[in-house]
Amino acid sequence: MLPVLLLFWSGTVSAQFLNANLRKGDVDEIYEEAVRQTERKNYPKAIELAKKAVERYPNNVDYNLLLGRLYVLTRDYKRARPYIIKVLDKSPKYRDAYFYAINIELGEGNPTQAIGYCNRALMRFPDDLEFNVKKLSILDADKKFTAGNALAEDIIRKYPDRQTAQNAWVAHHEEAGKYYRDKGLLTQARYHFEQALKIAPDNQDAVNYLAGLNVRTGDHRSALEQVNLALASNPTSYDLLMRKMALLQEMHQYADATAVLKTLKKHYPNDAKVRQMDVELKLDASRYYEHTDPYVLYQSVLESSPGNREALNKLIAISMDRGVYRNALEWINKGLKTSPGDATLLAKKADVLEILNNKTEAANIVNELWAKDPSNEALRTRASELKVASGKYYLTEKLYDKALQEFESALNIDPSNADAVGLIANLYIEQKDYENALRALNMALQYREDDEQLLLKKASVLADAGRYN
Repeated sequence: MLPVLLLFWSGTVSAQFLNANLRKGDVDEIYEEAVRQTERKNYPKAIELAKKAVERYPNNVDYNLLLGRLYVLTRDYKRARPYIIKVLDKSPKYRDAYFYAINIELGEGNPTQAIGYCNRALMRFPDDLEFNVKKLSILDADKKFTAGNALAEDIIRKYPDRQTAQNAWVAHHEEAGKYYRDKGLLTQARYHFEQALKIAPDNQDAVNYLAGLNVRTGDHRSALEQVNLALASNPTSYDLLMRKMALLQEMHQYADATAVLKTLKKHYPNDAKVRQMDVELKLDASRYYEHTDPYVLYQSVLESSPGNREALNKLIAISMDRGVYRNALEWINKGLKTSPGDATLLAKKADVLEILNNKTEAANIVNELWAKDPSNEALRTRASELKVASGKYYLTEKLYDKALQEFESALNIDPSNADAVGLIANLYIEQKDYENALRALNMALQYREDDEQLLLKKASVLADAGRYN
């Protein structure tokens, strides 16, 4: 027995001696081979090689990180932890190590510790979007939506144009909305779905969640408006058109449902479900209305007598009452083809365009109406206000020249519109054109000479221009 033991001991000493005498270049080759085995997903072999590298150089952060990463990949989180901690101790700015530390704690079911590593990483990298988004996803998974709200606001404020930030915002509010919906807290659920749609108005998931919520509370009209808003940017979406069809059927608005079905048949002619719905819709409408729907009756009147103004007005009014504003706009445009200068129809068109958030075209129509009736002060005020609203829209699109043009048009209509003057001043201030900014503010002060906000803004501009006295 003794000779065998001696032989075993001798071999062990020899292996340790050889490992201790490995040169750094040899160990680097072992490390590189471990990386290659990792890329091939041969994790057992990669772990064996990485362990050799760490045993020879236990304080090398790259070797420790690789071994820790391999244990994370094989879900052996307890073995991974000490190697990743060693990397963070030796090199606190090693960014990748924080991600592995976070994933280790998540894998072990420790969300609080995972958030702690997120916070630690953000102390080193305060403007790192990925760590912020990672922290938000952990808060959401842990149902800590109040803290998540504050973080989501911070992310979208810092990175408003980054797709990753926008996706994180939408995902957070969708997750919170679903949670509150399932808890029966419908007001909070609606708030979160609406917040998601502020950033991604055509997000079909958020649209469907909110529409479903509105249906659940009996508010079919709000659900339909939400779907219509999403269709504005994606008019041929199969899912959205199907959703609109279902809502219109539930609201018994079969004429509008037929128009939607026509669109579906045009874009998806071979879809079996669309073909089946054609029959189902007709049967459903026949059972419910028995040919008494006023919309259908007025539509049939207009088809046989295209110039019938009463039928046209009724179709516009019914469409407006049902919240189907794009249908109302279509009827108005049909009427304007035969009566292009009709003031009543143009006023209705301006109303619909304003509802549909097309402030620029609405402003142009009201401006034309006021030009024909310059003594009408109500039209004058509305035309000016719509021009301001149109300019604000261009500001959000960063089309500053067009915004300035709209604000100046508002002043041409109503020189006393102080809101327009203030916005013009803001544009000049941003461009550091202090003289034009002062001229605009002085114009506003002619109508509001004691307005403290205007006076303070003027003082600020004078200071920026170096005119301290």
